[in-house]
Amino acid sequence: MIYRTAAVVAGALLIAACADNTTADNAAAGDNASAAPASTAPVATPADTATLAAGEPVQAAIYGQWQVTQARLTDPSGRVQAYGDAQLAALKGLWLSIGRNSAKWSGSAIAGDPAAYSSFISACANPAPRESGSAGGVELTCADGQRFGPPDADGEPTLQLEGDDNLTVRWFDGVTLELRRAS
Repeated sequence: MIYRTAAVVAGALLIAACADNTTADNAAAGDNASAAPASTAPVATPADTATLAAGEPVQAAIYGQWQVTQARLTDPSGRVQAYGDAQLAALKGLWLSIGRNSAKWSGSAIAGDPAAYSSFISACANPAPRESGSAGGVELTCADGQRFGPPDADGEPTLQLEGDDNLTVRWFDGVTLELRRAS
């Protein structure tokens, strides 16, 4: 288990280093197509980096900046649906920042219409990641003892890591979000 944890930590550090170099190389070459607009992209601080501390659980690999790439209804045939096509499209502009100090959503949809996206406004102070379920599920417990996100539905974890760079988030109001690591 120690070797597996060390390998995951080393892999996370390598990915973070490569991601930083790729961004710098793209900027030097004048390629800003992959860069997020400065007004919507969260900025990581040294305390919120994706680097795992010695002895930290593998679930801490969830730390970082995540960008929503797809939003859909978890159960499209369900009777109650809080989001229509336009709202689901707007969710693609959201970012999820998970660091040692906080976990929170940001993006123009939240800023432009906070009442319509109220479930994305809450923040989590000092999120502590722990395994939830199987196959990479992660639960974040906030400093106040509450979970970040909705309760488990049918045993499904709210946050599901898929490899190093993909995250599925089952959120309030029957929405499932697919995210990709931005940093």
